[in-house]
Amino acid sequence: MPNIKKSAAFHVYIIGFLVVLGVAFLSYFEFYDLIENKFLDWRFQLRAPITVSDRITHVDIDDYSIAKIGRWPWPRDKHAGLLGILYEMGAKSVVFDVNFSEEMNQRIIDQKTLETLKNKLLEEAPSQDSPPEEYQKYISSLRQSIRDTFDETEYDTMFSQAIKYAKNIFLAFVFSKDPPEVSNLPPSNFRIQYSEKLHGKIASQMQYFPETPIAVLADNARGQGFVNIEPDNDGVIRHVALLKEYQGYFYPQLAFRAVCEDLGITPEMIKFTPGVKIELIKNEHPEIIIPLNNRSEVIVNWAGNSDKAWNKTFNHVSYGQILENYVIANEDSSRLPEDKINQAKVMLKKIEPLVKDKICLIGSTETASTDLKPTPIEPLVPGVMLHSNIINMVLTNDFIKRLPKLWNLVILAVFGLLITIIAGRLPPVKSAVLTVLIISLSCYAGFLVFSYYGVWVDITGPVLVCFLGFTSIKVYRTIQEEKAKRHVQHIFGHYLAPQVVEQIIKHPEKLKLGGEKRVMSVFFSDIANFTNISSKLSPEVFMEFINQYLSAMTDIIQSHYGMIDKYEGDAIMALFGAPLERDDHAKCACWSALDNIKKLTDLNEHFKKSGLPKLAIRVGINTGEMVVGNMGSQKVRSYTVMGEEVIVASRLEGINKFYQTNILISESTYEQAKNDIEARELDFVQAKGMHRPIRIYEVVGKKGEIDAVTKSLHAKYALGLEAYRAHQWDEAIKILNECRKMINPDDGPTVRILGQCHKLKRLPPGEKIVTVNILTAK
Repeated sequence: MPNIKKSAAFHVYIIGFLVVLGVAFLSYFEFYDLIENKFLDWRFQLRAPITVSDRITHVDIDDYSIAKIGRWPWPRDKHAGLLGILYEMGAKSVVFDVNFSEEMNQRIIDQKTLETLKNKLLEEAPSQDSPPEEYQKYISSLRQSIRDTFDETEYDTMFSQAIKYAKNIFLAFVFSKDPPEVSNLPPSNFRIQYSEKLHGKIASQMQYFPETPIAVLADNARGQGFVNIEPDNDGVIRHVALLKEYQGYFYPQLAFRAVCEDLGITPEMIKFTPGVKIELIKNEHPEIIIPLNNRSEVIVNWAGNSDKAWNKTFNHVSYGQILENYVIANEDSSRLPEDKINQAKVMLKKIEPLVKDKICLIGSTETASTDLKPTPIEPLVPGVMLHSNIINMVLTNDFIKRLPKLWNLVILAVFGLLITIIAGRLPPVKSAVLTVLIISLSCYAGFLVFSYYGVWVDITGPVLVCFLGFTSIKVYRTIQEEKAKRHVQHIFGHYLAPQVVEQIIKHPEKLKLGGEKRVMSVFFSDIANFTNISSKLSPEVFMEFINQYLSAMTDIIQSHYGMIDKYEGDAIMALFGAPLERDDHAKCACWSALDNIKKLTDLNEHFKKSGLPKLAIRVGINTGEMVVGNMGSQKVRSYTVMGEEVIVASRLEGINKFYQTNILISESTYEQAKNDIEARELDFVQAKGMHRPIRIYEVVGKKGEIDAVTKSLHAKYALGLEAYRAHQWDEAIKILNECRKMINPDDGPTVRILGQCHKLKRLPPGEKIVTVNILTAK
């Protein structure tokens, strides 16, 4: 059995190796990460929503809240009031994703206090007849009452007292590049001391400064956490640091701080291995292991997908609704209708289960918020959603783990070897289909592993290796094929047909530039799938193999008075009716084609015994007026033909592919040879390079050589073709289906015209119907 040429096979494997090496090298650059991140986003968007903890509730500063309470920022007595309500409802902890780094010094006076002051002043006011002493006393009392009413009770102090009363309140701070006016150290009650022995040497970082809440609030809070976010290069938030080093200590991210409190995790129970993992340890065993990337960031396992928006993934209640309903529910029935008060109480009852024993996150979700971030799932998501997703990951112990680089490189090498074998050994169409299939399967496998196991396996690498590997090897094989064709053409181009030699000997005057117009027939044949054949045989075996084929075909062509014009690789161009004129050149060309097909059957049997591949050929023949003569320079000449009729013959050979036929002839050839051949009219076509449409015929035998079944097929097909051209689609479809069912289900022309019938039948009324088959491909 012939094998792929050793040197060519070696080169193919070298190409595959270089492609794998190139993609592996590319995987260390930003361009690769940009593509892979998009593949990650695609997986987030398409997977089923993950499990979400019911212990998380968002208290949203939403559009409704802004409409009811007013423009942000709000007086902090509102926060104090909300904390009191949440505490009453049994909230386990409250996390503020709000910046409280500046003081808010404003005096407090509410409507009820004003009403009380007004009533008091009216009651104590003296009558018009009162003496001056009474008026003086009243004025002194008035001054004292106003002074007492407008006592300097600050919002910050009121909020601080509420924080202290509620206990488990967590506030946010940021690490700023610019030093704030007042810089306080982050709280020391939850931090991990840095140790080079335990944590390794930390690379120098840009100097930054903590911008913490004001002291009056920070002192009473249970804890604080930083809220710095560092998006990827495309601006999307996919990773977040849970611990950040500052002045020899690691401080927690806000959500991480809150969830550790919820789980009873103290700093001593956290084992941090930078660039690897964070372990939350209980009873001396890791209870939760958080995988980290080489920047010590966790991959955010975003809840939801493209069909489930951020506001549907966790519990959400409106900040404004809580305050509004609480005020109404506690209002005097003399001031509000009883049913409205009852409605507010019912609403609070509905809200209470969403707050009781929950981690409540307070943050802005309003439409005009400046705290909107792009995520893998949605282009804009409120920043507070990052905190709920971090808490959810820890509570559900559900993290995304990226496959180590080494294993991704191993997968890359496996795909590289696979695509090298496929692209190097299989025919182009099969290898292209398999390459597309492998790329699709790699994407699907990456999606499944991510969806069911939470493992991020690189898809970019296998896709690039498959695409670049197939393309590179295909280009190499095409070059090798062209070399093989040029080699065959060079060798056989030195031989002339005996008829040409005889013609030159008899008429040496014809050996000159120029030519004459003559009606003759041109014959084109080509081997199907020549690329596959030429690339799989060694040079010696290939040359012997192609020489056997060409010799056999040439002998038959010459026996029918044809002249070999040229060999173009595996293709044969022959002339009938030149240089010697013959009246039966159309018949000779058709019979030559039939005998070529017949001879090829015998050759294939011989090839099979020798372990050589089976051949199939396509033939196109056209008859018409052409220019024929000896053309070239004074030193190098070629006896050949030119003209549009030559192009038609070449196109007829290629049209065989569309009709799954072996021999196609034009109407002009059929008219001259119809008494000597068995043929059927197939269609009316116009191919690329043809300036006019022509009728085409399939040659199936010499006159009288076809059987009754074939005759029946031809007769039935002719009826179907007649109905097709008469635009009787249903009748044509019926007849052509009978051809397939009763005679030959695989008849190519029948299948082709049947498809045209269905296509034209679907055209809307009034649409121009053209039954000329326009073929844009060669």
